[in-house]
Amino acid sequence: MKTVLLCTDNELWGFGTRMISAVLRRAGHSTRLIFLPSESRRYSPDVVEEAKELAKSADLIGLSCYSRGSQKARQLANGLRELRKPIIWGGLHATLNPAECAEAADIVCRGEGEDTILELAETLEAGRDWGNLRNLAYTRANEFVMNPVRPPIPDLNELPLFDFDRDDEYHLTKGHIHRAPPHPSDSPKGQAYFIGARGCNFHCTYCCNRRLKELYTGNGHYVRRMSVSRYIEQLEKLHRRNFPRATGFSLLDE
Repeated sequence: MKTVLLCTDNELWGFGTRMISAVLRRAGHSTRLIFLPSESRRYSPDVVEEAKELAKSADLIGLSCYSRGSQKARQLANGLRELRKPIIWGGLHATLNPAECAEAADIVCRGEGEDTILELAETLEAGRDWGNLRNLAYTRANEFVMNPVRPPIPDLNELPLFDFDRDDEYHLTKGHIHRAPPHPSDSPKGQAYFIGARGCNFHCTYCCNRRLKELYTGNGHYVRRMSVSRYIEQLEKLHRRNFPRATGFSLLDE
């Protein structure tokens, strides 16, 4: 099963996309990563066509973004439909706005997607119906369906290292999509980024965490952290394998 994952946020870190890729690859599936940072509200027709060309070999297409990238994700979903491949839209915007996203994508993932994308890939590969899989929302026969949400992943130590290997990765730069430099020696200098926790203990009314806590109420622990030893191990591996020229790490945990 080959999955092409596209991220429409205006940065190249894409931790959610990279973790989904790592989980699929660990299970023996192949992935292609396409990061499309842009200050514009829409992509040019050339960029959409280039994305379609890179996604045409996929068995499954995944989109991910925060709300600021949602208009571009919808544009891509509409363009990629011509490939007649199943399209799943996940990430924060999709989690909080599933009905809206189901207007553009065949499937929407609500909440953490690691177990869901793996189960979906295996279900599609076996030719079975995916309609009852947890976390999924979709429109079928003009009816919007929203399945129950599975509990958050309880032990973050079980997750693989984020996929920064860049062996099949593409970036939007200077108005066109180019293959990313494949070697760690080409990695950027300066700070690298990492996150080893999920959830937040606070209840700020302006923050998405408030909505996410409501989503998971009575369904497992929302705030989770890697163990200290696992956290340090992951940082060391990222530095050695993917960011040898980094001068430090910026840690993004709440």
